Amino acid sequence: MEWEQCKENIKPKREGRNISHINTTPKGTPMLAQIQEKQGAFEREIKDYEGEDEMEVWVKYVRYMEDAFPEGDYLSNVGTLQFRLIKRFQEDEKYKQDPRLLRIFLDLANHSVHATDVYAYCFYHNLVTTFSKFWTNWITCWIYKQRYDKALKICEKAIKIFKNTSTFRGMKIQI
Repeated sequence: MEWEQCKENIKPKREGRNISHINTTPKGTPMLAQIQEKQGAFEREIKDYEGEDEMEVWVKYVRYMEDAFPEGDYLSNVGTLQFRLIKRFQEDEKYKQDPRLLRIFLDLANHSVHATDVYAYCFYHNLVTTFSKFWTNWITCWIYKQRYDKALKICEKAIKIFKNTSTFRGMKIQI
């Protein structure tokens, strides 16, 4: 598929897309079979993984599926894969504050009608809460919903957490 003929149907990604994946999207059975074969390889690698950073395999798997289905096709099951990744790592202290996990949560929130619930889940499970981007995005969600009272409460929590850092220093809250 030529880029010029399909670019309006491509789901944007902040970090961009690999053009070679876009030009070979799975419109036909042979390409879909190749993707399924690669999925199987990722699943086996995850199952048999014995290294120090299992999350790296999961992140590569998610990115591969995002690139393999640039239109955000339901066949990609990226959301399901992201939930599996979260379930696998949410109890592991090594990964609770991992920037890669933050990326997964931000992506889920950006594609969810219940984004504020995604952030609340992170907060109550102490996941990715050391990142200012987590807090600013959560606050922004409430502002978009015009729930300034909720945004203010989240902002106050963030300020308490980051009070000794430059992240929110000098921030004035006005409603």
